[in-house]
Amino acid sequence: MTAITSVGPYLSLLEENDLELKVYALESLNLYADQLWSEIANKINEIEDLFDDESFSHRELAALLASKIYYNLGDYESAVKYSLLAGDSFNTNENSEFVQTIVSKCLERYIKLSQEKFSDPKLIIDPQLVKVFESMLERCVKNDEINLALGIAIESYRLDIVNQIINSIKSNANNTEDYIVGLIIYVLSIVTSVMDDIKFKTIALN
Repeated sequence: MTAITSVGPYLSLLEENDLELKVYALESLNLYADQLWSEIANKINEIEDLFDDESFSHRELAALLASKIYYNLGDYESAVKYSLLAGDSFNTNENSEFVQTIVSKCLERYIKLSQEKFSDPKLIIDPQLVKVFESMLERCVKNDEINLALGIAIESYRLDIVNQIINSIKSNANNTEDYIVGLIIYVLSIVTSVMDDIKFKTIALN
């Protein structure tokens, strides 16, 4: 990526009527958001307006840029909000401090809401937040971080995911019986020693 000292020309394109120019501006600004975020922050209202415009075809791209700017401003609540609104434009597989931080914040938020949903099944959790959560657990499993995935699933009261992981391990002929038993013991130890909700403990142990 070519080093530049100002994104002024790209920011000016946001005011153009031509759709392609606006999209080009957003794509370019997203590339330089980490280095020149303070300059872009002066146009945060215009960026948010693009997202709010339901006729704009690249709203998710605008949301991603807004998320990056709020992240660099230290407003993590707004950064998470716009990262979720960015949909698939927010790539959870990207190896950057921005993505790692936002995903961590998303996990914290999801775990809290999922615990609340256990007591109040009518509670609706943002589907995009659920998607981020589940994609991160899938990555943990793929990276053979099974204990981490199980621990997070239990903390979020997602016994369906716990069962899914255990069954997947059981179906793999390369996994020994001792390994499988060890995982089950690990799950039981977390449930009995860490979790406080009696109802959850009862369901989990049954």
